[in-house]
Amino acid sequence: MVCFLWQTYQDTIDHILDSPDKIITVVYKRAQTEMDEEAKRRRRMIRTSLLTFRSLGKLVLDDSISDSELRQAFFRHVDKETLANQVAIIDDWLDSKYSHVFRLVMQRFSYLRQFAPALLATLEFRTADDQSSALINGIQLLQELNDDNKRKLPDDTPLGFLTNTIRPFVEADDGSVNKRAWECALLTAIRDNIRAGNIFVQKSKRFGRFENFFIANTTWQTLRTGFFERAGLPIKAADAPKYLTERLGRAFDSFLESLPKNTYAQVDEEGWHLSTDPAQKLNSDGKQRLDSLYLWLADNLRHTKLPELLVEVDNELNFTSPFMLPAQQDTRVADDVCSILATVMAHGCNIGPYTMARLTDGVTYEQIKQITDWQLTEESQKQALALLVKAISQLDVTQTWGEGKTSSSDAQRFQLQRQVLQRTYSHRIRDYALSRVQKEI
Repeated sequence: MVCFLWQTYQDTIDHILDSPDKIITVVYKRAQTEMDEEAKRRRRMIRTSLLTFRSLGKLVLDDSISDSELRQAFFRHVDKETLANQVAIIDDWLDSKYSHVFRLVMQRFSYLRQFAPALLATLEFRTADDQSSALINGIQLLQELNDDNKRKLPDDTPLGFLTNTIRPFVEADDGSVNKRAWECALLTAIRDNIRAGNIFVQKSKRFGRFENFFIANTTWQTLRTGFFERAGLPIKAADAPKYLTERLGRAFDSFLESLPKNTYAQVDEEGWHLSTDPAQKLNSDGKQRLDSLYLWLADNLRHTKLPELLVEVDNELNFTSPFMLPAQQDTRVADDVCSILATVMAHGCNIGPYTMARLTDGVTYEQIKQITDWQLTEESQKQALALLVKAISQLDVTQTWGEGKTSSSDAQRFQLQRQVLQRTYSHRIRDYALSRVQKEI
């Protein structure tokens, strides 16, 4: 019961952090969509301004035009009043809320503010090395302001976590800090740094520190001596080179002593020679029969594409139902099923939402992101997996492979900044990650 409650507590922490991550992502997504729509409405102005810029650029690069004649050449190609109107429109565009996505995010500050105080009061954020950082100091400062119900930022407000593109919106030229912009930037930095693995959440499984899965140093010190004695390995690290050298020497001596009688491997001046099993040579009749077998297998072998296989399995098990919204579960529509299957393939095959949307007709990137953020929850994945496991356990062949009490589950991924061969890119983390395969019972 204690283990169950502890696992439930860790899952709850993950759910608490997962929801704000999705909310912030959706806020940025809607802000970007609003910017794109505004850019479409002003596309004629943008195109006209680009044509003017191209004309002026060609004049500047033309070496045949002297500097004294350059101004007159400008206005021969572009009317002065037209240019003035275009500059005024561009100034209005660059100074408006549509000049940067962060301006639109700041307009949604009241929406983000609804969950931010409770989130920071519930979770405990730390760096990987437990050292202080500008982001951790900023989180602590915001917690203190929320607890004391204060609105004004102090003079020593941490700004080290700000990116170069966001800093101008937070810090003015006179050094003053916009609290609305600073808090939006802080929540964004928390999301990005958790995904990158720069900070972790205490008592969390998905967003915890990778070292938490190893034995603590205090516990390892009590087990260390007994482990090395049972394994026959040297306890002191300084004795390891000598031990390994002697062990490798004994292995070579044993191999050389048995070399004359070794039928599997031989070594001489030309190098290593490994034995091979003699291949069975078929006569003409055997070759003809083998070719006939190949042709029969090619004609009768079923070729199934992965999307077709998923659709066929879903028709039998309806494993996409847990991923659907309540209104969609009553009336299953083919388009909804295809969108969910495309999203599952995007993450399951490590294709990514953007590439999957380009490979699939009728399923957009926005649909895949919407399903990923709001419908592919951990609880819905467990329900879908339960349907698949139940169906597999009812197959006759399953009864031959154990009692069904153990299973090899999917890997859990952690961000890893060091360059190693084992790491691969994760579209979910948006960075390179290392997989930890676990075995559930």
